[in-house]
Formats: sequence, C-alpha cells, structure tokens
Amino acid sequence: MPLDPQLAGKVALVTGGGTGLGKAIALALARQGANVVIASRTEHPETIDALRACGVRAAFLIADLADERQASDLVRRAVDAMGSLEMLVSNAAVMLHEPIEASTTRSWDRTLRTNVLSAMWLCRSALGYMCQAGSGSIVIVGSTAQFHRAAHQAAYHVSKAALAAFATALAVEAAPYQIRVNLLVPGRFETPANPSAGDRDPRDIPLARAGNAEEIGPAAVFLLSDALASYVTGAELVVSGGLHLRPMSTVESDPAKKAQAEL
Repeated sequence: MPLDPQLAGKVALVTGGGTGLGKAIALALARQGANVVIASRTEHPETIDALRACGVRAAFLIADLADERQASDLVRRAVDAMGSLEMLVSNAAVMLHEPIEASTTRSWDRTLRTNVLSAMWLCRSALGYMCQAGSGSIVIVGSTAQFHRAAHQAAYHVSKAALAAFATALAVEAAPYQIRVNLLVPGRFETPANPSAGDRDPRDIPLARAGNAEEIGPAAVFLLSDALASYVTGAELVVSGGLHLRPMSTVESDPAKKAQAEL
C-alpha cells in the first residue's frame, strides 16, 4: 500500500537522479505513483526504464547544474515535459578531494556552483510555478558533512553547511505560499560514487553499517508528502545510522590525492 496515495499523478523533478541517492529517491516517488523527471549531466536509460516499470510517466533531461542558464531553465523544461511541477528534489552535488594548500579557485567555484548555487537557481525557478499554484514541496539534499569535518573536503563541507542555511531561509520565504521546504541529511551510503562505503570501518556509525541507497527513499517521500508532513517545513531529517552523533575518524592518507566523484 502506498505511503501516500495522494502523491499519485503529481510531478517531481529530481536532480542528480540518474544514479545513487537521487535514483533511489526518484524510484521511491514512482512507487507512490508520482510522475518523475530526472536530470543529470549524462544519460541513464536504465533509470528511466526502472521508473516506467512502476507504471508512471518518466522523463530524462540533460543539464549541467553548475551553469546558471541550464539550471534556471531546467524547471521550465520539466514542466513542458510533464505539464506541472508539485515537487522538487535538489540533489546534484560534486565532491573534490584535495588539501586546502592545493585547492584552486576553479575547484571551489565548481563545487559551490553545483552544490549551492544550483539549488538556489532551481528553487528560484520552481517558486514561480509553485507560488502560482499556491502549494508545493521542496527537499534539498544536504550531508552530515555539515556537522563534522573530514580532511581534504573543505569545499564540500562549506557547500553543505551553506545548503542547510539556505533551506531554512527559503522555508521562511516560501511558507506564505503554502510551499514547504525541508533538508534531507544523508550520512554514509553505498552508491556508485562511493562504492567502498560498506568496506570502511563502521565503528563511527552507531548502527555499525553504511546505508543502502533504498533506505533514503522513504525519508524523501515523507518530507515531500503533504499528507504525511503537512506541518513540517524548515526541518532537517538526518538519515545516517547515527553517524552525525559521533566525530569523524577518517583522515585522508594521501595529501596529494585529487579525485572527483559525482553524488
């Protein structure tokens, strides 16, 4: 039985929806009967097939969300594809591993544009449709990186802390239009961008394991649902197995390492 039968027929846009946590959120919404548009920098036909197998309409849009024009135009393209937009999940993000002494303006600019400014650009565009409709629900995907720090991820940590502040500010501004805005805060999950998460020492996670991507979907559905969370806005829902309750023990062993992962 669906968690919220009222989600059936509604339209959601999920950025970074081709793989990982974004894909899991998109699939969770599709299983509730929602029509889903996913956006990514590369095509993911297998995700579209999985969404349509749930019996809903699904569409895929290519966009580089570090680019203001593409991010701002993405919402209009989603509405053109589906006819409306009731839900937005801002999930796209990049993480750069580099020590601060080796950081470049270019890498910080890319991180902040993709992780923070894209959320602002998307929400700014979505508000134009949601305010007119007098309702809507937005979930911004943060990270437990806002609570504690790991070596060689300064730009990522700064970006996720900024998202937490942005989500609460937007919640206040959007509330008069009956638009709810909440922050979903995942911890360590096994995803294509982080395949070794389950192999790492789990002692800093009270539940003693990394999360499975499928475990993030119900939390997103809850926050997006007007039936389940009608009085919830400006909240942070942490899904981390308790990781956020303990200090991080991870220290990058190679200070010269520079690897990029798209979450």
